[in-house]
Amino acid sequence: GQPGGAPDPVRAALPVGPRLEGGVELYGVQGCRHGSSMPRAGRLTRVPELVSVVGAALIRDGRVLASRRTAPPRLAGCWEFPGGKVEDGETDQQALVRELREELQIESVVGARLGPDLVIGTTAVLRVYLVSAVGVPQLVDHDAHRWLSGRELEQVPWLPADLPLLPVLRHHLRTTER
Repeated sequence: GQPGGAPDPVRAALPVGPRLEGGVELYGVQGCRHGSSMPRAGRLTRVPELVSVVGAALIRDGRVLASRRTAPPRLAGCWEFPGGKVEDGETDQQALVRELREELQIESVVGARLGPDLVIGTTAVLRVYLVSAVGVPQLVDHDAHRWLSGRELEQVPWLPADLPLLPVLRHHLRTTER
């Protein structure tokens, strides 16, 4: 909450879903055109070792970069926050700088987290960060990029794992436009 007991507007914008220990949100992953499925929290007895995945909410001029995937086939055509897996020995921030250098050929500075941890299926956990960068994002692992305002976020079919972050991102974009 906020000072004085007022609800936090960013938290209030997040959809409510089942949670694992530590408040980790659960969201399933399927193709972006077919919706997503949510595992039931009651069916999980212990938390498996999850692969850490990081994504970049790359902000420039009041817009966020969305990148369209080309693979795997079930996710091709879906839009995402660019990023990738955290390798052994890397921090989230180091992995995101590396991934953006490889995927977009840009140099970046990683800022604050955007939203909670999001579990992808049963194998990975996604953490998205606000990012600023120098350079023009190149098409290396994606076939298109779009700079979207808060009002344009729903104009593309996002990966199901990224969807819960759109209300928080919209709020962030709205507050930074002022």
